Amino acid sequence: MRLRELAASRVRYGYRRLSVLLKREGWAVNAKRIYRLYSEEGLIVRTRQRQQRAQRQRVRRVQPCAAIKSGPWILLPNAWRTAARLEC
Repeated sequence: MRLRELAASRVRYGYRRLSVLLKREGWAVNAKRIYRLYSEEGLIVRTRQRQQRAQRQRVRRVQPCAAIKSGPWILLPNAWRTAARLEC
């Protein structure tokens, strides 16, 4: 009887937490017995619905310009410096 009252008032508590509460109130209970009674009564822990995460903004990738696509600068020793000076 008290198990139903506790389960109704604390819907997010499972059988283990409810058994601890009953022990604190002075009931001589076993967690396995509470589990059996909990399942026989059809009590279940109500799970929260997951919140929808906001879709992140998609960033368009920058298309390489024609000078970089052709790639003759790749063979240069300091190609990364040369690429910075190229204008598209």
